[in-house]
Amino acid sequence: MSSFLVLSLVGFASIAILLTMTSAVSFRMGIRPLAYWLLGWASLLAAGFVTLLIPDHPALEAIGPLFSTFVAPLMLIGACAHTDRPEPTWILPTSFFVSALRAAGYVMGHPEHSISIAMATEPMLAGAAAWIILHPRRDPSIPIPINDRILAVGFLLYGVVEYFDASSRSRSEFGWTNWIAWISVGLPLATIQIALHLDRFGRNARRYRDEARTSEIRLRALAESSSTFLAEFDERGVLTFASAGGNAAARDFCQPLVGRSLLDFLPSEVHSPIGQALMEGRPISADDVAAESDAPQRVILPDRSERWFQYALTSYTTPDGGLRILSRVTDVTERADRDERLRKSEEMLRRAERIAGLATWEMDLRTGGLICSPALVQMFGLEPVDEPLTREILRRRIHPDDRDVTMEQLIGLREHASPIDYSFRIIRSNDGQIRTLRMFAEADIDAKGEYTRVVGAAIDITDQIELTN
Repeated sequence: MSSFLVLSLVGFASIAILLTMTSAVSFRMGIRPLAYWLLGWASLLAAGFVTLLIPDHPALEAIGPLFSTFVAPLMLIGACAHTDRPEPTWILPTSFFVSALRAAGYVMGHPEHSISIAMATEPMLAGAAAWIILHPRRDPSIPIPINDRILAVGFLLYGVVEYFDASSRSRSEFGWTNWIAWISVGLPLATIQIALHLDRFGRNARRYRDEARTSEIRLRALAESSSTFLAEFDERGVLTFASAGGNAAARDFCQPLVGRSLLDFLPSEVHSPIGQALMEGRPISADDVAAESDAPQRVILPDRSERWFQYALTSYTTPDGGLRILSRVTDVTERADRDERLRKSEEMLRRAERIAGLATWEMDLRTGGLICSPALVQMFGLEPVDEPLTREILRRRIHPDDRDVTMEQLIGLREHASPIDYSFRIIRSNDGQIRTLRMFAEADIDAKGEYTRVVGAAIDITDQIELTN
């Protein structure tokens, strides 16, 4: 065995192993087209390795087809993956069958059968790969990149070489011409395949980097707001991240929030699931996060002042299995103060109604919607229900002799701006008693001069009438 042959065998074996390992790495990185193509070239080099040994070991001739048969199918599968087509699962099992059939031809002394199979199938598969490259699954109006056109030409030339190689073997004329043909076509085609997908990988990496930067800018813009900021804590309630706005909102510029426990900021009478878990000394679970209400929570700041914050929570699991809770926190103290003032104002109104025996109501003249205080519902002897009261329900409770006149009084509010002061009788729903109500009402007018709503109050004057009679 000559030194040149030994060097050739070592080179073929080394490159085949290197391509196989690179193919495995490409699979792990998600570059599937390149992985299939590199594996195909590794199979071709393995077949070439066997071919170099055949003159000294003729018995190895049947092994060559076991490798060379997979080259064209792997090129075809790679072309499908390159154009985002489904990878045909039947090709590789069929290739196993064809390779065994070709090897059997050599073993049984009929190599011409094996060569005929190669001459018929491999150029056809190469042509199919070129067709797939030129017919990608995307908008047909988008032109095919020049690199893909060159790749398709390379597959066609590869099919020509496959046919030339098989026909040379059928005439027993395999020699240096075949090696030169394979190197002239195979090396540029492999280079194009590698360069094309390295370029695609680089462009994708740059795009992902740009998208990450854009997301970072958006996140920073949100996170640096003092009224809305981001905070993250672990299952023990220890803050692991707080954006710049967090310290500003918490008015804590001396000590960073990271590393501190939520218990430092929660009031003692906390009732939220996360707060209960911390109070009980148990780890926070994903179920606690899911059960957390988005209602504003009272927080005690380091300067002992109180603020109200609203949270939007989500949880995720870190690679080491730890739970992290990410929260978008908004300072809603002003809104909470307004709600509290409104609640107290409504409470004062209800108390005033109860003390004075007064009931209030409001009717939207555009929609017909009616809002009644609980005192009015009780005055009409109705049961409190979840469904809102309607004009028709109250109209049926007005005494039949007073019903039309009462409705005329209300309708008349649209014709004159003066308030009305009118008495009418009702029949209570719960006990059937006839009661006399005194109603005061006035209409609101918008900027266009149109009447929009009627606001009124009613008081039960039945006892006063009975005393005067």
